[in-house]
Amino acid sequence: MISSFTNRNFIKYTNVLFKSINYRNNLTSIRLITSTNNSNSYDNNNNNNNNKNVGLLGINELKTPKGWEDLFQIKSEKINEIRDIILPIKINKESTIEQLKETLYYIDGISRELCDLMDPAQFAMNILPNGPHKTESHRAFLKMSDIVNRLNANSDLYQLLLEIRNHKHYEQLPYDHKLFLNEMIKESEVNGINLQPKERYQIMKLKDEIFAQGSMFIQESLNCYKHPPNVTLNIPYSSLVGHLPKKYLQQLPPRKPDGNIPFIPTDYLVAGILKYIPDANIRYSVHRLQSISNCYDNVLNHLVKLISKRYQLANSLGYENYSIYELKNKLLKTPTQDLSKQYKEKSDKELNKLIEIKKRMEPNNPHNDKIFSFDLPFYKNQMSKEFYKSHSLDKEELSQYFSLENVLNGLNIIVNKLFDAQLKIVSMDNGESWDKSVLKFNLLRNDENKTILGIMYLDPWERQDKATGCVNHPIGLGYKRIKYLINNLNSNSNSNINNDEDEYNIPKCSITCSFNQNNFYEPLKSKLQHSDVEILFHEFGHALHTLLSRSNFQHLCGTRGPTDFIEIPSTLMENFSWNQDLLQQFAINPMGKPISNEMVTNLKKTRNLFEGIETQEQISLAFLDLKLHTVETDKNTIDNIGDTNMSPAQILSTLHQQQIGIHGTVSNFFLTSFNHLFYYGASYYSYLLAKDYSKRIWTNHFDSGKQLNLEKGQYYQKNFLRPGASIDPSLILNKFINKN
Repeated sequence: MISSFTNRNFIKYTNVLFKSINYRNNLTSIRLITSTNNSNSYDNNNNNNNNKNVGLLGINELKTPKGWEDLFQIKSEKINEIRDIILPIKINKESTIEQLKETLYYIDGISRELCDLMDPAQFAMNILPNGPHKTESHRAFLKMSDIVNRLNANSDLYQLLLEIRNHKHYEQLPYDHKLFLNEMIKESEVNGINLQPKERYQIMKLKDEIFAQGSMFIQESLNCYKHPPNVTLNIPYSSLVGHLPKKYLQQLPPRKPDGNIPFIPTDYLVAGILKYIPDANIRYSVHRLQSISNCYDNVLNHLVKLISKRYQLANSLGYENYSIYELKNKLLKTPTQDLSKQYKEKSDKELNKLIEIKKRMEPNNPHNDKIFSFDLPFYKNQMSKEFYKSHSLDKEELSQYFSLENVLNGLNIIVNKLFDAQLKIVSMDNGESWDKSVLKFNLLRNDENKTILGIMYLDPWERQDKATGCVNHPIGLGYKRIKYLINNLNSNSNSNINNDEDEYNIPKCSITCSFNQNNFYEPLKSKLQHSDVEILFHEFGHALHTLLSRSNFQHLCGTRGPTDFIEIPSTLMENFSWNQDLLQQFAINPMGKPISNEMVTNLKKTRNLFEGIETQEQISLAFLDLKLHTVETDKNTIDNIGDTNMSPAQILSTLHQQQIGIHGTVSNFFLTSFNHLFYYGASYYSYLLAKDYSKRIWTNHFDSGKQLNLEKGQYYQKNFLRPGASIDPSLILNKFINKN
């Protein structure tokens, strides 16, 4: 998942030491090129005397939390300077094409200054623990959002854009300039620029309210674990021991004299019970307690308000509902059910296998011909265990091959093979990091000067108060630095200038994960499951889109494109984590032995073990997302969305039965990990669409992994990653997939 500005317009915010290993192709592993001291966290409690003092993320103003206000003042002043430069500009028939281009660069300059604050602020708001930096970044973000709203209402800027489009030299403008211009005009109109001032004000107010409700929806999702239900369930300890892994047993309260555990249904323990406990009555009781819990009410309340405000916004702008409003800029204008039909046969076969196991394990259960919501995690785990055993696979043995060190070396092999580049760990400057476990990488071109192509942070391990899952945040993009912009504004921006890259800004991003750290003496030796490897590869696909994109306009760089387009590089990269030749180059156990052909072959079979059911689950979530955003009323409650008389969980339960054949109710717990409803509102289907496109690129362009070479990689870099959103996505895709 990528967390970023969800559209490209500045007028709208939606919102240690590696060992060297010689591989068969003589590639070297990632090496530490300086002495890394990552103990300098964002609170500046540590000093690294060898490095300079900088602020959080290398931004000089952010040496202290108060620096967010300083950064805001600097950026807002520059935005005002640019505005004062361009508003007096009069486009007339005598204006030259160079004057038109210069005006567009200045307008994009506003976008650059906005994002110089809003991108790192969004990172801080989502990733940093509660504290002064998080608070101040949020405050600065809201103040910058107010500037965005005022730009929304600036009809002079809009008229200037129209004058350029109506100019006789318009058709002579380069393609990306026309694309940028039309995107800005379109977004201005969608945001109500042609409405009366009072109506425009209402639109801005609604957007503020949408952001506020979405932010609270995310925050309450993270806080649910702090407020477990005020109920207990007596469960015999003997029913748990021998089934529940040690990490769950350690979280249980002490046994009572009668041998029972006063079980409190926290989300963490419920997940363990549902996955590992064979007693169906215990699973049902625990699931029911979670389902009737009111600890999710705050999450639901903010979601309902978010949905209602989005309907009001769409309705105010002349759209029937929010889905229609949101889908206008997507590759797929009307999501269909075709994908569900494609996977129906496969999901039915998988469900029947689960039922067979249930009948075998619960022969006396009168409902053993059905799989319920509280059954699904347990029987999927059972089927997985049986599959692994029958194919001589052991998850613990497999994890020996996937230390974080090995996996990072795998990423290095990919960038070397495809882009003639390399990843290298570099040391943090004082104050740059936010946790001692964060790693910093430079992506370097393999030329004489080792030109820096981009900078990436990796925050790999789970921590208390850190959200679960993985996310990518762009922090700076690879736009071309325009010299007269720099000179006129006397820029001392935090952006880096790379002269060898024709003065393109050096892009920067972060990947944040919540993997289990199981080696505290040598963290890079911590073992990952292959599912973790696939997730990290996914996020690295987003990172490459940011780090290798170059554009004349910040507004069109990297991941600024349509949601269903920017998920393609990430889902494409997942395929690399299953490629046999690549795996045997980096998946090496502590004895120095590469993973065997047989293990890779059997591992690849696990990829499709639940492909049908899991795809149908994603389709159900996509339909839920669309259902919630096609409501045509703002009178929604937590128990009645869009006059359906159903809650979100009840809607999803109905979809699960229709799409998969899973019976019973889903608990509201699923909302705590479905923050896509805010970030990807009415667009969650993009994951499914992106998987389809990326599968075709993997097959057609990379020959299903048989052609992972420099020729294919550089073509992909030049024609997909580098343009970002500066070329129409459909034109980019036509170069990689069947034009039909």
